[in-house]
Amino acid sequence: WNQFLENIGYGMGPLIAGIFISIFGQDYKISAVIITIFVIPGIILWTLSRNWYTQDKERIRIILSERAKILNSRNKN
Repeated sequence: WNQFLENIGYGMGPLIAGIFISIFGQDYKISAVIITIFVIPGIILWTLSRNWYTQDKERIRIILSERAKILNSRNKN
């Protein structure tokens, strides 16, 4: 399933670029500017998510270790 989604993602970039180029009558410059405008928020969001990743990873590790202790105590009883 994951590989399927990756293949769709790889195909979406050229498809979107081709649509913009067709809409704007083979004007690559306008298409590049519009695509760049869409990319900039993505870059900002990925940068912010990298800051939260380590905190979230630690929280998840703590939650999973607590759940593992609960499951181990249930299995012993």
